[in-house]
Order: sequence, then C-alpha cells, then structure tokens
Amino acid sequence: MPGSTEVVERYAGSRGTDAGAWLNLQKGYDIAKARDGLAEVLTSIEPYRLAS
Repeated sequence: MPGSTEVVERYAGSRGTDAGAWLNLQKGYDIAKARDGLAEVLTSIEPYRLAS
C-alpha cells in the first residue's frame, strides 16, 4: 500500500475522520486493481467441487 499508516493517521486527523475508513478505501481500490489485472486468469479457474 502506498504510504504508511502514519501518513493515513495524519491525513485522517487533519480532516476529523477515522484512519480505518481511509485504509478501507485504499484496500478496496487495491483489490479492484488486482482483480482487473487478473481478470483473464480468474475466469479460467474452475470452482472446487466436493465429490458426492
């Protein structure tokens, strides 16, 4: 994650918000970017099925 928790704490403090909210936004962005980059690979993965 770009930046550090210290930077996020300072940013959140200067805006009267919670650092966790900013970290969750960054996490969501990072996951979306990874999912976009892996789209082709993810569609080729077959789900695991238990034997019946």
